[in-house]
Amino acid sequence: MITSNLSGVTGNPATSNGITMTINSTPAPTITGTTTICSGNSTTLTVSGGDTYSWNTGANSSSINVSPTTTTTYSVTATSAGCSAQATKIVNVTPTPATPTISKTGMVLTSSLATGNQWYNNGVIISGATNQNYTVTVNGNYTVIVTINNCPSAASAPVNIINTGVDQNFNERFFTIYPNPNDGVFTINFNTVEKSTYKIEIKNTIGQLIYQRELTNHSGLFTHKINISEYEKGLYMISITDANHATIKKVIVY
Repeated sequence: MITSNLSGVTGNPATSNGITMTINSTPAPTITGTTTICSGNSTTLTVSGGDTYSWNTGANSSSINVSPTTTTTYSVTATSAGCSAQATKIVNVTPTPATPTISKTGMVLTSSLATGNQWYNNGVIISGATNQNYTVTVNGNYTVIVTINNCPSAASAPVNIINTGVDQNFNERFFTIYPNPNDGVFTINFNTVEKSTYKIEIKNTIGQLIYQRELTNHSGLFTHKINISEYEKGLYMISITDANHATIKKVIVY
């Protein structure tokens, strides 16, 4: 506020009259709040810099909670000492991905969406399981959530796996590891008469994948030397899976 005293000369003889003029500052409102949300979510916008406020939503409070379905511009008029000014804020709405569905072929689960997948077993995240396909090696309730542009979908309907098809006879007769325990260098033997596509995976105790190889239309003997000595010493799980079976053995690296 600026106050000025002015004097003038009037009448005869001359007299002096004082005039007081007040100039109020124009408010400078500022809106804060999240500017990008996922569809179905809400955000709170808060304005400061005035005494009273009037939003284009009809609200008169300093804060409003909004849930736009599309990108929307919000404006507010701030008033202070009879002077007004306007501020605007754009809230961008990012679409939430559709809820994925899971299809099952043998022991392979497939998400209906190609990218952004994260698999869960019994509600617990499976570390490294982010591909469209996931090969099941243990029983449980499997779900998948898809995240695109930082917006997660709802969880898929669960798929209950109650028998992974682990065949102990197959383990003992046709799948061998030697030496075991070892220093991280070992050989696996795998022998089958059934032609199929087999996937060999090695995971650590927290489920991280450290080795993977796929054999397409394979039958007969497969012998391969594997070197995982660069990884930490400890227990690892080696699985061989096809569309109908999951064969798992432990290997100890000392």
